[in-house]
Amino acid sequence: LTDCSLVRPTRRCPVRHHALASLIAALLVVGAACADDDDSASAQVCDARAAVNDSLGDAADDVAAGNLDDAHDDLDEAQNDLDNLRAAVNDLAESEREDLAPDVDQLESDIADLADADSLDALDAQVDTVMSQAGSIVDQIASSLDC
Repeated sequence: LTDCSLVRPTRRCPVRHHALASLIAALLVVGAACADDDDSASAQVCDARAAVNDSLGDAADDVAAGNLDDAHDDLDEAQNDLDNLRAAVNDLAESEREDLAPDVDQLESDIADLADADSLDALDAQVDTVMSQAGSIVDQIASSLDC
């Protein structure tokens, strides 16, 4: 018995066997590519999550050091990182996207609260609470995607 997928078309192995084998191979490649896309999207979310966390940490450090302008610069960076996080979350599968969307929305609200502070005292009064909430959200995202 000859494995028709491994030989050229002959009477024993008509062209339809080759077409079927080609179709199956193409489906396997597409399936693998989709799995890679999901892995890639998850990796992008994990990277963006880490960037948001780092920017917020930098802002907290600047507040502790009394550097209002630097803290606002870091919060601008955190907002940019959040935009990247949102874009990466949008590339996830629908179920993951729906699970993480409320976390990203809350993180955006937390960052906006800090960015709205117009003095070092106001920022200092909010930073611990917001950093705690944001840290919890960042950890939830990491846990959801095994970052």
